[in-house]
Amino acid sequence: MSEEILGVSAVVILAILVTASWLTNSKLLKLTTLGFVFLYPVAIGQVAFPSGPDQLGNYISGVLKYWLAQVWEQIQNYIKQQLNLSL
Repeated sequence: MSEEILGVSAVVILAILVTASWLTNSKLLKLTTLGFVFLYPVAIGQVAFPSGPDQLGNYISGVLKYWLAQVWEQIQNYIKQQLNLSL
């Protein structure tokens, strides 16, 4: 159930943003990366934006769970693909 943007996984886009911001040391790219990390799950409806400061912990936890689930799914898909190629 991996979401894609223009046929590219959100995890791949995140990896590209992180790498580009690290290599260029650009503050704009760093802010864009942080925005993508925290706003993308909200935009696709996977995480609810906090309505108050008491829900901030739940929001951050939800964002982390979303990204970990996406990475885990990508790993599973890669392993399945490699197993299918070897059969």
